[in-house]
Amino acid sequence: MAYHKDAGRQTTLQAVANFEFPDLTDAVALEIMDLPYGAILLSGNLVVTTTFNSATSDTVAVTGSATLAATDVTSAARTALTGVGAGVPLSAPGTVSVTWDGTGTAPTQGAGYVQLEYIIDNRATEVQ
Repeated sequence: MAYHKDAGRQTTLQAVANFEFPDLTDAVALEIMDLPYGAILLSGNLVVTTTFNSATSDTVAVTGSATLAATDVTSAARTALTGVGAGVPLSAPGTVSVTWDGTGTAPTQGAGYVQLEYIIDNRATEVQ
């Protein structure tokens, strides 16, 4: 029996969710993104576009379908997410949340976004 090659191809999808300090409450997770059933996460980043400026320290953690331990957000930077790239489709729709934790006087500024690149299992958007 001859093997039949699958000619279906799909483009990668990008999900980007912005957040700003006024959206956040200290140590409370804020859901910022939904992901569909069957999503296969390829990569992702936490990007700080405006530094947080609490008196002592500021961190943001990413939880849910993609993760990143509490990460310093007092300087503009891009940090790669962990918990992505395993090649396993989500078995149910997923979410991604951010949690800000500040010490000292609350910041007067702070903003960033979470970016995820993914494909969807058994999906073809074009034929090669």
